[in-house]
Amino acid sequence: MRSALLRDFLSPLPHSHLLSCRPPTGLAGEVLPPLKVMFSDKYGNPVAMNPSATPPSLTIAAALPGGPDGVLQPCGELQVVAAQAATEDGLIVSGLQLLGSEAAAAAAAQTAAEGAEPTGLQLLSAGDGLSHPTARQAQAPPSKQGLPVAEVQLRISLASSPELEPVVLPLRLRAGAPHSLRLLPGHPWEEAAASASAGGVVILQHGAALAPFQVAAFDAWGNPTAPAPDLGFAVLAGCEATTPRTKELAVGPTGLASIEGGLLATC
Repeated sequence: MRSALLRDFLSPLPHSHLLSCRPPTGLAGEVLPPLKVMFSDKYGNPVAMNPSATPPSLTIAAALPGGPDGVLQPCGELQVVAAQAATEDGLIVSGLQLLGSEAAAAAAAQTAAEGAEPTGLQLLSAGDGLSHPTARQAQAPPSKQGLPVAEVQLRISLASSPELEPVVLPLRLRAGAPHSLRLLPGHPWEEAAASASAGGVVILQHGAALAPFQVAAFDAWGNPTAPAPDLGFAVLAGCEATTPRTKELAVGPTGLASIEGGLLATC
């Protein structure tokens, strides 16, 4: 049966261009541009909304390719949140976000509290990019210097008529905004913790430089994240007993920030 749904991004770009362009890339948790969903009968004629009737409701879910015969599979790791509002000729979908599931967020919070390595979302741990940062990542080949991007499909259907063919919109999803930082193995506090005399405190002589170390940035669901054209961020390292007191560390494409001899101990 022909789909009873038509769609169009609320964008100055022409509709035909949107259908042929590369799938847009969004961040987990990012509010995506609004969508307008319109309805047609089986002959393709536009169907106006009845102002006196209860407006229809849409079901919006995330799906992944790879099922038998190309059938999309539900993505249990993601939840979709959005608001719907009726207009004279359709429905406006706004505030659209793809979030990690509540279970993924709880798992990320638990591992952070325990000081364990975050696991992140499975859909963002595959591909050619590096998934979870390690101290060896700095020596990775240049072709590996990047984080995975997941190919996701937004499946939009009419809740009251699930038999109708849904609208499917492709989307490339990457990790969300930074939510936590984690020191990578080999940092100076690790050695200090193993020393009975240091008692977990890093001891430096005046003028000595703090030993190099790395930190990794993670989003709210435990995925390593890195700056993007629309998401710029850096790491600040600061201490009243060092010069300079605050140092800004650039975060690389794999989500790592490194400090190498940039903080000197002062009395």
